[in-house]
Amino acid sequence: VHGDSLLFRFIRNSLDAVHEVEVVGEAHDFLSADRLARQLQPDAILAGRRVNGVPAVEFFARLRPVLPLATFVILGDDHRPEELLRMEEIGVSGYLVATALSEALLPHVLAAATDGHVVILTDAAARALMTAERQRLGHSDPAPALTDRQRAVLHHLTEELTVAEIAHVLGTSTETVKREIARLEELFEVHSRFALGVKAARAGLVP
Repeated sequence: VHGDSLLFRFIRNSLDAVHEVEVVGEAHDFLSADRLARQLQPDAILAGRRVNGVPAVEFFARLRPVLPLATFVILGDDHRPEELLRMEEIGVSGYLVATALSEALLPHVLAAATDGHVVILTDAAARALMTAERQRLGHSDPAPALTDRQRAVLHHLTEELTVAEIAHVLGTSTETVKREIARLEELFEVHSRFALGVKAARAGLVP
């Protein structure tokens, strides 16, 4: 869902070249996107932070009961804490920060489209979210005990590395990294990497 931006056309053309991904619909406003989503029942929806002045978070809030298992990803250009908090509340799966065309963005879009996982919090976004949470709650959540490897995986997730990239940096397999992420989600009692980033920010584990 987009306002016909150059960035989204770039992403669409790139996704069309990947045989594991089928782009089943495209809309230029949230009203049309709502109809398409209810009709096509997609596995993942990527939307701009605002389309024609309408916030994506409100569109996803209305759509979540209809698509309870779908991956919702927002592509934004800044770190507004109140919107990050709202995304957490309604179960948005990812928030990608992009200010220009970049092939580095594509692995994260593909990850969201193919397996429901996407690295979503840059350090700046995580700090903004952490500040907002502390102001709202007045305190930080306690951090669970983590191994050195789990801390390393968590750190690299906030750096927007893919599973394959984290495995390469740590000198281990992608399956090991996936197990560590699953264990982190269990320890933080969350079900997505977005929520994991939120909990890590609350606990002060994001630098």
